[in-house]
Amino acid sequence: MLKRGGFYQSSNGNYVFVVNDAGDAEKRTIQLGSQNPRYFKVLEGLNEGDKVITSSYATYGDAERIKITN
Repeated sequence: MLKRGGFYQSSNGNYVFVVNDAGDAEKRTIQLGSQNPRYFKVLEGLNEGDKVITSSYATYGDAERIKITN
C-alpha cells in the first residue's frame, strides 16, 4: 500500500521516487491497482519497506535522480 499524495498528479501513478541508502531518490516505474481515499494498492515496482516521496513532483522536471540535502 502507498499513501496517496501529490506525486500522482505529476506521474499519473506510473512512477515514484524511492529514497535509496545513500539518501538520494531514484525514479522507479510502478503499477498501481485499487485505491481508497487514503491509499493506492501497489501491484509492481516497490518492495516492502521502500521509502517513497509522495509529495508533488511538479518541480522535478524530467529528473531520473534527486539529490536530497538537509
